[in-house]
Amino acid sequence: MGCIQKVTLASFRNYSEKEFVFEPGINLIHGDNGIGKSNLLESILISSIGRSDRTKNLKEAIRHGSSKFYIDIFYTKEGLSEKIHINFDGKEKGILHNKTKHKSFSSLLGLLPSVLYSPADVDIITGEPKYRRRFMDIHLAQSDPSYILHLSRYNKALKHRNALLKTHDYSAIEIWEEQLAHSAAIIQKKRARFITDLEEIFTQEFSHFQHKEKIPKVIYKPSPKEYITPESYKESREKDYILGFTTVGPHRDDLLFSLDTEKAKVYSSEGEKRLMVIALKLASYRMMGAVIFAMDDYHCFLDSEKQKHLIERLKTLPQVFLTAPADFETPFINSISIEDIRGAASAP
Repeated sequence: MGCIQKVTLASFRNYSEKEFVFEPGINLIHGDNGIGKSNLLESILISSIGRSDRTKNLKEAIRHGSSKFYIDIFYTKEGLSEKIHINFDGKEKGILHNKTKHKSFSSLLGLLPSVLYSPADVDIITGEPKYRRRFMDIHLAQSDPSYILHLSRYNKALKHRNALLKTHDYSAIEIWEEQLAHSAAIIQKKRARFITDLEEIFTQEFSHFQHKEKIPKVIYKPSPKEYITPESYKESREKDYILGFTTVGPHRDDLLFSLDTEKAKVYSSEGEKRLMVIALKLASYRMMGAVIFAMDDYHCFLDSEKQKHLIERLKTLPQVFLTAPADFETPFINSISIEDIRGAASAP
Protein backbone atom coordinates (compact mmCIF):
# COMPACT_ATOMS: atom_id res chain seq x y z
CA MET A 1 0.00 0.00 0.00
CA GLY A 2 0.98 3.65 0.01
CA CYS A 3 0.33 7.06 1.49
CA ILE A 4 0.43 10.69 0.30
CA GLN A 5 2.75 12.67 2.54
CA LYS A 6 2.58 16.12 0.97
CA VAL A 7 0.83 18.04 -1.80
CA THR A 8 2.09 21.41 -3.05
CA LEU A 9 0.02 23.56 -5.39
CA ALA A 10 0.91 26.74 -7.26
CA SER A 11 -1.47 28.79 -9.42
CA PHE A 12 -3.96 25.93 -9.28
CA ARG A 13 -7.62 26.99 -9.16
CA ASN A 14 -7.87 29.47 -6.24
CA TYR A 15 -4.49 28.55 -4.73
CA SER A 16 -1.64 30.96 -5.38
CA GLU A 17 0.83 28.75 -3.52
CA LYS A 18 0.11 26.22 -0.78
CA GLU A 19 1.60 23.12 0.84
CA PHE A 20 -0.49 20.43 2.53
CA VAL A 21 0.99 17.77 4.81
CA PHE A 22 -1.04 14.61 5.40
CA GLU A 23 -0.94 11.57 7.62
CA PRO A 24 -2.05 7.94 7.30
CA GLY A 25 -5.65 7.32 8.31
CA ILE A 26 -8.50 9.76 7.79
CA ASN A 27 -7.60 13.32 6.83
CA LEU A 28 -10.48 15.77 7.18
CA ILE A 29 -10.26 18.98 5.15
CA HIS A 30 -12.94 21.35 6.41
CA GLY A 31 -13.91 24.92 5.62
CA ASP A 32 -16.57 27.15 4.13
CA ASN A 33 -17.86 26.55 0.64
CA GLY A 34 -15.59 28.01 -2.04
CA ILE A 35 -12.46 27.91 0.11
CA GLY A 36 -10.71 25.26 -2.01
CA LYS A 37 -11.51 21.88 -0.46
CA SER A 38 -12.68 20.27 -3.70
CA ASN A 39 -9.81 21.86 -5.60
CA LEU A 40 -7.31 19.98 -3.45
CA LEU A 41 -9.00 16.64 -4.17
CA GLU A 42 -9.13 17.56 -7.85
CA SER A 43 -5.34 18.06 -7.91
CA ILE A 44 -4.84 14.57 -6.47
CA LEU A 45 -7.17 13.05 -9.05
CA ILE A 46 -5.38 14.82 -11.92
CA SER A 47 -2.10 13.38 -10.62
CA SER A 48 -3.66 9.92 -10.55
CA ILE A 49 -5.52 9.68 -13.85
CA GLY A 50 -4.41 12.75 -15.79
CA ARG A 51 -7.87 14.27 -15.92
CA SER A 52 -10.28 16.23 -13.76
CA ASP A 53 -13.69 15.12 -12.56
CA ARG A 54 -14.93 18.71 -12.95
CA THR A 55 -13.83 19.85 -16.40
CA LYS A 56 -12.66 18.44 -19.72
CA ASN A 57 -10.41 21.46 -20.24
CA LEU A 58 -7.58 21.57 -17.70
CA LYS A 59 -6.84 25.13 -18.78
CA GLU A 60 -9.74 26.10 -16.52
CA ALA A 61 -7.70 24.92 -13.52
CA ILE A 62 -5.05 27.62 -14.06
CA ARG A 63 -5.47 30.36 -11.46
CA HIS A 64 -6.87 33.61 -12.84
CA GLY A 65 -4.00 35.88 -13.84
CA SER A 66 -1.44 33.05 -13.99
CA SER A 67 0.04 31.38 -17.04
CA LYS A 68 0.58 27.88 -15.68
CA PHE A 69 -0.39 25.63 -12.76
CA TYR A 70 1.92 23.33 -10.81
CA ILE A 71 1.12 20.20 -8.81
CA ASP A 72 3.62 18.18 -6.77
CA ILE A 73 2.57 14.98 -5.00
CA PHE A 74 5.01 13.36 -2.57
CA TYR A 75 4.01 9.85 -1.57
CA THR A 76 5.23 6.43 -0.49
CA LYS A 77 4.39 3.23 -2.30
CA GLU A 78 5.59 -0.22 -1.28
CA GLY A 79 8.03 1.39 1.11
CA LEU A 80 9.61 3.71 -1.48
CA SER A 81 9.43 7.51 -1.60
CA GLU A 82 8.09 8.82 -4.92
CA LYS A 83 7.04 12.09 -6.49
CA ILE A 84 4.71 13.15 -9.29
CA HIS A 85 5.12 16.62 -10.77
CA ILE A 86 2.73 18.23 -13.25
CA ASN A 87 2.76 21.68 -14.81
CA PHE A 88 0.37 22.83 -17.52
CA ASP A 89 -0.02 26.12 -19.37
CA GLY A 90 -3.13 25.21 -21.35
CA LYS A 91 -1.14 23.78 -24.26
CA GLU A 92 2.19 22.37 -23.15
CA LYS A 93 2.47 19.99 -20.21
CA GLY A 94 5.38 18.90 -18.08
CA ILE A 95 5.07 15.53 -16.37
CA LEU A 96 7.68 13.92 -14.14
CA HIS A 97 7.51 10.71 -12.15
CA ASN A 98 10.53 10.87 -9.88
CA LYS A 99 13.18 11.85 -12.48
CA THR A 100 11.47 10.28 -15.51
CA LYS A 101 9.80 12.59 -18.02
CA HIS A 102 6.51 11.59 -19.63
CA LYS A 103 4.82 13.04 -22.69
CA SER A 104 1.17 12.30 -21.95
CA PHE A 105 -1.19 12.32 -18.99
CA SER A 106 -2.01 8.67 -19.69
CA SER A 107 1.49 7.85 -18.40
CA LEU A 108 0.23 8.68 -14.90
CA LEU A 109 -2.27 5.82 -14.89
CA GLY A 110 -1.44 3.23 -12.27
CA LEU A 111 1.30 5.26 -10.55
CA LEU A 112 -0.95 6.57 -7.78
CA PRO A 113 -4.24 4.68 -8.15
CA SER A 114 -7.05 6.64 -6.54
CA VAL A 115 -10.81 6.55 -6.15
CA LEU A 116 -12.80 9.75 -5.64
CA TYR A 117 -16.44 10.04 -4.57
CA SER A 118 -18.40 13.27 -4.91
CA PRO A 119 -22.14 13.94 -4.44
CA ALA A 120 -22.46 14.37 -8.23
CA ASP A 121 -21.55 10.69 -8.62
CA VAL A 122 -25.19 9.82 -7.98
CA ASP A 123 -25.35 10.27 -11.78
CA ILE A 124 -23.84 6.78 -12.00
CA ILE A 125 -27.25 5.54 -10.85
CA THR A 126 -29.61 8.22 -12.15
CA GLY A 127 -27.82 9.85 -15.09
CA GLU A 128 -27.04 9.02 -18.67
CA PRO A 129 -25.10 5.87 -19.65
CA LYS A 130 -21.92 7.92 -20.20
CA TYR A 131 -21.50 8.28 -16.43
CA ARG A 132 -21.61 4.49 -15.95
CA ARG A 133 -19.13 3.95 -18.79
CA ARG A 134 -16.86 6.56 -17.23
CA PHE A 135 -16.89 4.66 -13.94
CA MET A 136 -15.76 1.48 -15.71
CA ASP A 137 -13.15 3.34 -17.77
CA ILE A 138 -11.54 5.08 -14.78
CA HIS A 139 -11.23 1.82 -12.86
CA LEU A 140 -9.91 -0.26 -15.74
CA ALA A 141 -7.54 2.45 -17.00
CA GLN A 142 -5.80 2.48 -13.60
CA SER A 143 -5.70 -1.27 -13.11
CA ASP A 144 -5.13 -2.67 -16.62
CA PRO A 145 -2.45 -1.01 -18.83
CA SER A 146 -3.79 -2.59 -22.03
CA TYR A 147 -7.32 -1.25 -21.47
CA ILE A 148 -6.50 2.40 -22.14
CA LEU A 149 -4.56 1.37 -25.26
CA HIS A 150 -7.57 -0.39 -26.79
CA LEU A 151 -9.96 2.33 -25.64
CA SER A 152 -7.82 4.93 -27.40
CA ARG A 153 -7.64 2.83 -30.56
CA TYR A 154 -11.39 2.24 -30.46
CA ASN A 155 -12.20 5.94 -30.09
CA LYS A 156 -9.88 6.84 -32.96
CA ALA A 157 -11.45 4.26 -35.28
CA LEU A 158 -14.94 5.31 -34.18
CA LYS A 159 -14.19 8.93 -35.06
CA HIS A 160 -13.05 7.91 -38.55
CA ARG A 161 -16.05 5.64 -39.18
CA ASN A 162 -18.47 8.36 -38.08
CA ALA A 163 -16.77 10.86 -40.39
CA LEU A 164 -17.18 8.47 -43.32
CA LEU A 165 -20.85 7.94 -42.48
CA LYS A 166 -21.49 11.69 -42.46
CA THR A 167 -19.69 12.33 -45.77
CA HIS A 168 -21.08 9.17 -47.42
CA ASP A 169 -17.55 8.13 -48.35
CA TYR A 170 -17.61 4.40 -47.69
CA SER A 171 -14.48 3.37 -49.57
CA ALA A 172 -12.38 2.77 -46.43
CA ILE A 173 -15.11 1.91 -43.96
CA GLU A 174 -14.22 -1.77 -43.70
CA ILE A 175 -10.67 -0.92 -42.59
CA TRP A 176 -11.97 1.11 -39.66
CA GLU A 177 -14.63 -1.48 -38.85
CA GLU A 178 -11.95 -4.15 -38.51
CA GLN A 179 -10.08 -1.98 -36.01
CA LEU A 180 -13.30 -1.15 -34.19
CA ALA A 181 -14.31 -4.78 -33.86
CA HIS A 182 -10.89 -5.90 -32.61
CA SER A 183 -10.59 -3.30 -29.82
CA ALA A 184 -14.32 -3.38 -29.02
CA ALA A 185 -14.22 -7.11 -28.30
CA ILE A 186 -11.31 -6.65 -25.89
CA ILE A 187 -12.92 -3.66 -24.16
CA GLN A 188 -16.22 -5.46 -23.64
CA LYS A 189 -14.51 -8.61 -22.40
CA LYS A 190 -12.59 -6.61 -19.79
CA ARG A 191 -15.68 -4.65 -18.74
CA ALA A 192 -17.72 -7.83 -18.36
CA ARG A 193 -15.05 -9.49 -16.21
CA PHE A 194 -14.71 -6.35 -14.08
CA ILE A 195 -18.43 -6.11 -13.33
CA THR A 196 -18.69 -9.85 -12.60
CA ASP A 197 -15.82 -9.63 -10.11
CA LEU A 198 -17.11 -6.35 -8.67
CA GLU A 199 -20.61 -7.49 -7.76
CA GLU A 200 -19.77 -9.61 -4.72
CA ILE A 201 -17.51 -6.91 -3.24
CA PHE A 202 -20.15 -4.26 -4.04
CA THR A 203 -22.70 -6.26 -2.03
CA GLN A 204 -20.26 -6.63 0.87
CA GLU A 205 -19.55 -2.90 1.00
CA PHE A 206 -23.25 -2.00 0.88
CA SER A 207 -23.88 -4.33 3.83
CA HIS A 208 -21.56 -2.21 6.02
CA PHE A 209 -24.29 0.41 6.13
CA GLN A 210 -26.79 -2.15 7.50
CA HIS A 211 -29.36 -0.70 5.17
CA LYS A 212 -32.45 -2.82 5.83
CA GLU A 213 -30.51 -5.85 4.56
CA LYS A 214 -31.33 -4.97 0.97
CA ILE A 215 -29.14 -6.54 -1.72
CA PRO A 216 -27.78 -4.38 -4.55
CA LYS A 217 -27.02 -5.77 -7.99
CA VAL A 218 -25.20 -4.45 -11.05
CA ILE A 219 -25.48 -5.95 -14.52
CA TYR A 220 -23.30 -5.17 -17.52
CA LYS A 221 -25.33 -4.36 -20.64
CA PRO A 222 -23.08 -4.54 -23.72
CA SER A 223 -23.98 -3.07 -27.09
CA PRO A 224 -25.17 -4.95 -29.05
CA LYS A 225 -26.84 -7.35 -26.63
CA GLU A 226 -24.54 -10.28 -27.35
CA TYR A 227 -21.22 -8.38 -27.55
CA ILE A 228 -19.37 -7.10 -30.60
CA THR A 229 -18.39 -9.48 -33.40
CA PRO A 230 -16.68 -8.73 -36.75
CA GLU A 231 -20.14 -8.77 -38.32
CA SER A 232 -21.72 -6.27 -35.91
CA TYR A 233 -20.70 -3.13 -37.78
CA LYS A 234 -21.58 -4.59 -41.19
CA GLU A 235 -25.04 -5.46 -39.90
CA SER A 236 -25.58 -1.93 -38.55
CA ARG A 237 -24.33 -0.11 -41.65
CA GLU A 238 -27.71 0.54 -43.24
CA LYS A 239 -29.10 2.05 -40.05
CA ASP A 240 -25.88 3.95 -39.36
CA TYR A 241 -25.84 5.39 -42.91
CA ILE A 242 -29.26 6.91 -42.29
CA LEU A 243 -28.45 8.26 -38.81
CA GLY A 244 -24.92 9.38 -39.64
CA PHE A 245 -23.24 7.79 -36.64
CA THR A 246 -22.27 4.38 -35.23
CA THR A 247 -25.07 2.83 -33.20
CA VAL A 248 -23.36 -0.23 -31.69
CA GLY A 249 -20.19 -0.83 -29.70
CA PRO A 250 -18.64 -0.09 -26.31
CA HIS A 251 -19.49 3.61 -26.63
CA ARG A 252 -23.13 2.49 -26.24
CA ASP A 253 -22.59 0.08 -23.32
CA ASP A 254 -24.49 0.55 -20.07
CA LEU A 255 -24.89 -0.78 -16.53
CA LEU A 256 -28.17 -1.65 -14.81
CA PHE A 257 -28.38 -1.15 -11.03
CA SER A 258 -31.09 -2.71 -8.92
CA LEU A 259 -31.89 -2.98 -5.21
CA ASP A 260 -33.82 -6.05 -4.16
CA THR A 261 -34.70 -6.72 -7.84
CA GLU A 262 -36.21 -3.24 -8.32
CA LYS A 263 -34.59 -0.79 -10.71
CA ALA A 264 -32.57 1.59 -8.50
CA LYS A 265 -32.90 4.59 -10.81
CA VAL A 266 -36.69 4.50 -10.53
CA TYR A 267 -37.56 2.96 -7.17
CA SER A 268 -34.68 3.55 -4.72
CA SER A 269 -34.68 6.51 -2.34
CA GLU A 270 -32.12 9.30 -2.65
CA GLY A 271 -30.27 7.94 0.37
CA GLU A 272 -30.20 4.42 -1.04
CA LYS A 273 -28.78 5.67 -4.34
CA ARG A 274 -26.03 7.55 -2.52
CA LEU A 275 -25.13 4.51 -0.43
CA MET A 276 -25.00 2.35 -3.54
CA VAL A 277 -22.54 4.73 -5.20
CA ILE A 278 -20.36 4.91 -2.07
CA ALA A 279 -20.35 1.10 -1.87
CA LEU A 280 -19.52 0.94 -5.59
CA LYS A 281 -16.54 3.26 -5.13
CA LEU A 282 -15.30 1.29 -2.12
CA ALA A 283 -15.58 -1.92 -4.12
CA SER A 284 -13.57 -0.35 -6.95
CA TYR A 285 -10.95 0.79 -4.42
CA ARG A 286 -10.60 -2.73 -3.01
CA MET A 287 -10.38 -4.40 -6.41
CA MET A 288 -7.83 -1.90 -7.68
CA GLY A 289 -5.64 -2.04 -4.61
CA ALA A 290 -5.75 1.76 -4.74
CA VAL A 291 -3.52 4.03 -2.67
CA ILE A 292 -6.06 6.81 -2.07
CA PHE A 293 -9.76 6.92 -1.22
CA ALA A 294 -11.25 10.42 -1.24
CA MET A 295 -14.76 11.74 -0.63
CA ASP A 296 -15.89 15.28 -1.38
CA ASP A 297 -18.70 16.53 0.91
CA TYR A 298 -18.89 12.96 2.11
CA HIS A 299 -21.64 13.55 4.68
CA CYS A 300 -24.14 15.06 2.21
CA PHE A 301 -27.50 13.26 2.00
CA LEU A 302 -26.48 10.80 4.77
CA ASP A 303 -28.19 10.76 8.15
CA SER A 304 -26.13 10.58 11.35
CA GLU A 305 -26.44 6.80 11.58
CA LYS A 306 -25.19 6.23 8.04
CA GLN A 307 -22.35 8.70 8.63
CA LYS A 308 -21.33 6.69 11.68
CA HIS A 309 -21.24 3.43 9.72
CA LEU A 310 -19.30 5.13 6.93
CA ILE A 311 -16.65 6.54 9.27
CA GLU A 312 -16.19 3.15 10.94
CA ARG A 313 -15.62 1.62 7.51
CA LEU A 314 -13.21 4.34 6.40
CA LYS A 315 -11.16 3.99 9.58
CA THR A 316 -10.01 0.58 8.33
CA LEU A 317 -8.43 2.05 5.15
CA PRO A 318 -4.75 3.06 5.01
CA GLN A 319 -5.40 6.67 3.94
CA VAL A 320 -8.59 8.64 3.30
CA PHE A 321 -9.30 12.25 2.35
CA LEU A 322 -12.64 13.78 3.33
CA THR A 323 -14.04 17.27 2.87
CA ALA A 324 -16.79 18.76 5.02
CA PRO A 325 -18.06 22.16 6.27
CA ALA A 326 -16.06 24.08 8.88
CA ASP A 327 -18.45 23.24 11.69
CA PHE A 328 -18.18 19.46 11.22
CA GLU A 329 -16.63 17.93 14.36
CA THR A 330 -14.76 14.62 14.18
CA PRO A 331 -12.11 14.68 16.96
CA PHE A 332 -10.50 11.35 16.03
CA ILE A 333 -9.66 12.46 12.45
CA ASN A 334 -6.49 14.22 11.30
CA SER A 335 -7.88 17.69 10.72
CA ILE A 336 -6.87 20.53 8.39
CA SER A 337 -8.88 23.54 9.49
CA ILE A 338 -10.22 26.46 7.49
CA GLU A 339 -7.71 28.76 9.24
CA ASP A 340 -4.86 26.69 7.79
CA ILE A 341 -6.21 27.09 4.26
CA ARG A 342 -7.74 30.57 4.12
CA GLY A 343 -4.56 32.65 3.74
CA ALA A 344 -3.33 30.85 0.63
CA ALA A 345 -6.64 30.09 -0.99
CA SER A 346 -8.18 33.48 -1.49
CA ALA A 347 -10.63 33.67 -4.33
CA PRO A 348 -9.33 34.97 -7.66
